[in-house]
Amino acid sequence: MISDKTLRQLNSIDWDFIEPLHGTSKILHWYPGTFPSELPCSLIQGLSNIDDLVLDPYAGVGTTGLEALRLGRKVWLVENNPIGCLASYVGGCLLLIKNYDSSLVTPIFKKIKYLLQNVFSESSSELDFPIDYSLLHDIDHIIDKLVNPNPSIFLNYLLKNHPKLENLSPWIENNSLDKVSRIINQLYLNDELNSFDRLLIITMLSAVLKSCSSQTQSWGHIADRVLPKEMIEKDVVLNCLKWLNKTEKSITNTDVISDKKFNECRLWVSHYNWGNDISSLEAPPFPVDLLVTSPPYADAIDYTFAQRLSLYLIGYDDFQIKNISNVEIGARRKRAKSTSTINWAKELSEALNIQKRFLSEKGFLSFVLPHKDAGRNIGVEAITANLEADSYELIFEVDRAIRQLKTRQSWTSIKKEIVQIYGKKR
Repeated sequence: MISDKTLRQLNSIDWDFIEPLHGTSKILHWYPGTFPSELPCSLIQGLSNIDDLVLDPYAGVGTTGLEALRLGRKVWLVENNPIGCLASYVGGCLLLIKNYDSSLVTPIFKKIKYLLQNVFSESSSELDFPIDYSLLHDIDHIIDKLVNPNPSIFLNYLLKNHPKLENLSPWIENNSLDKVSRIINQLYLNDELNSFDRLLIITMLSAVLKSCSSQTQSWGHIADRVLPKEMIEKDVVLNCLKWLNKTEKSITNTDVISDKKFNECRLWVSHYNWGNDISSLEAPPFPVDLLVTSPPYADAIDYTFAQRLSLYLIGYDDFQIKNISNVEIGARRKRAKSTSTINWAKELSEALNIQKRFLSEKGFLSFVLPHKDAGRNIGVEAITANLEADSYELIFEVDRAIRQLKTRQSWTSIKKEIVQIYGKKR
């Protein structure tokens, strides 16, 4: 049961998070509907201890994962979207590398900047700097011990197919696409790159493709396959440099509280849909101490189609992308069915039956869900009924206002959320 002290601390938090918390992490990749890092930070600090295992079953691009690692916890991230898995994996690895040896962070990014300089000789001289590659030759070996799967296995899984550049061509102007292609070629031709370098480059390209697209209106237009009316050349190299500088600064400014030099697995990333056979899900070898998540909201966002360009980048075609969307819980394009919200609540409850199997007897579950004012209270009711039937009780609940700048979904009607914490009855 939660202690009176912890309950007082939870009640004292401003869950709207008007003021950001110093030292919290920043995600590496744009993604619709993300929640602020202050949310998982507060829940993880209040409901778990250092070295506990935290699970986010709808991990997105890894906000929960970054905060769990930053706070010295182990973390298991499960996500149906391959781009979410990629961003979660690379972001988590960078924080673990920083914990292992913070002096390695800058050389990792310099190496990719130097690669851009070599590929594009016309690039600015500001990239002209020496780099000692010997500093980085053990990066894959370091990560091997800390992350599951290891970088080589994860890379081979991610790049099962070559990029679908022909699918990117209606979205990205020819000269811009040529630059993207030249960077992609380095993944296959540059022997000085290790597996993690390649994953970082893919993440970089994936994160900037929207900015490099001629469809300048919104990710929603990309999700709905509204092609650009005119092709506009974009500075791909400059966008990549901006992303590298921003990401390096973010990792550098993130406060990793643990002073332990880990020599064990701290991060598990699983590409998995909760409707699949559970035998295909590889779990950590010990129980989950805390579940922290914000499940997808019914009829709100098409996460898969929003990442259409990035999925082309890693070799998915339109048929494969559609198949991912078809099993996406709560996908916006399912809203045409009159039962879409009911189906969403049912899928959340069925997935929760699987997720509870991994929870320790003393473990807590925390959810960020749409407020009843948004007309989606059926999801909250389904989760509550499921947990109460299994001897869990609601021990904390609070409303919060959504900061539209954070959510990237200002066009939706969801302006408020509810935060709930459950624990086993004692």
